[in-house]
Amino acid sequence: MTHGSEQRQCCVTCGQPRLGPYCHHCSERAVGARELSLACFARDVVHEVTHLDSKIWRTLRLLLSRPGWLTLEYFRGRRTPYIRPIRLYLSLSMLYFVVYSLCDQAALIDVRNVLFVDITGSLAPALDRLRAAQGLAEGPFYEGVNERLSSTVSVFLYFLIFVYALVFKLIYRRRGMYYVQHLIFCLHFMAFSFLRDVLILPLLYWNRAAGFLVGVVTTVLYLYHAICEVYPSSRRKQVLSLFFVYAALGVI
Repeated sequence: MTHGSEQRQCCVTCGQPRLGPYCHHCSERAVGARELSLACFARDVVHEVTHLDSKIWRTLRLLLSRPGWLTLEYFRGRRTPYIRPIRLYLSLSMLYFVVYSLCDQAALIDVRNVLFVDITGSLAPALDRLRAAQGLAEGPFYEGVNERLSSTVSVFLYFLIFVYALVFKLIYRRRGMYYVQHLIFCLHFMAFSFLRDVLILPLLYWNRAAGFLVGVVTTVLYLYHAICEVYPSSRRKQVLSLFFVYAALGVI
């Protein structure tokens, strides 16, 4: 009788009848006196740490080495072995902003980086006029601009990811893919960008221009291979798609 009454106990989380050690409705595990022992606690800690550790390294390794693979795995329904896209994106974005907020000298969010790709030549004179109007030296002026730019970008990036997905939806509208599928692709791509920027931090300290160039080149190459993996087509169409996608993201 005692064993049967224990089996029919209700789940403390969802209130549904529990027919065994786990709830069939929410998967909550029943906790007894033995589960609160130090030995069981230590076992659970080891399991959680090793399980999470393997998932983290598996996800990051594939994110760096196989562009587009995590997106395809998500589409296939194989999601348990990896960190979910939204959690991966949020975690790496927070890591990025924390690291670069402590390393002002190497910050990629620097308006002076745009001068390297300003083909019109109008940005530098405009910044000089603004700096003269404020009566600031070059160092303090750019520090103030970059600080405001960093705080703005850190907020808007969380919203722009939805705009990025819309760009892919428009470019690949004939494929009949759901908007969320493009959003997953963008989450993985941006997660790579955040991780890449953290990894090249020493290079940025050594040479800002070289670090910026590496960032641009790796972005183009990674995006191309990811597009080839997730949106397979002829090489000509893939190159054209890369051009339009990169141009659109650059404008945004």
